[in-house]
Amino acid sequence: MKMVARATTLVSIGLVSMAIACGSDGNGDDGTGGSAGAGTGGSAGAGTGGTAGMAGSGGGGTSGVDPSKQLDEVTNAEAMTLCQELSDYSAMQLPRSLTDPSSCTVAALTIQMNMTEAACDQTVTDCIAAGAPAPEPPDCSAFMAGGTCTATVGETVACTQALIDATAAAFAMLQCSLAGADATTQVMNILDITLPTECDTVETKCPGTFM
Repeated sequence: MKMVARATTLVSIGLVSMAIACGSDGNGDDGTGGSAGAGTGGSAGAGTGGTAGMAGSGGGGTSGVDPSKQLDEVTNAEAMTLCQELSDYSAMQLPRSLTDPSSCTVAALTIQMNMTEAACDQTVTDCIAAGAPAPEPPDCSAFMAGGTCTATVGETVACTQALIDATAAAFAMLQCSLAGADATTQVMNILDITLPTECDTVETKCPGTFM
């Protein structure tokens, strides 16, 4: 389970480092962030009727934070709002119905060598029934602005959502059909998630974000 937990943690780190650790002069009390969640007017996922948060086309999204605003200009209130919105997106794209089977599948395939697919299926079923540990969301109430990242809110959100989507796609590939002599290698390759191209700009403008 540790491999899947690590990938989920990397997403959380991305949320924190991109949405919060880059900020402004600390004028956190003067920014109004709107509603922290996904709100109305389009779901936070990939459904129709609007895209998630600030990355959506045609405006600042449900948070009210200007997508063209640089992260070194956001207030503490805006930083917390961005964190919560991205955390909500992560929770929607990486639900327990996906992460629990993925965690259990990784455990089954990597703990016992040469496990058969049927044995893996039974192990995963038992693991889910026993209850997989829930990932811990970031505590957005504790996040403060303050940094030198010049990526915009829109660029940051696009990068973070793409990273979350890539993680979700990788988790969906973790199946007991991978069972066999090279199962561990296949699992490791799947969880070796390539940084999405949407993050190129953020990586350039905010060195050290993806250390």
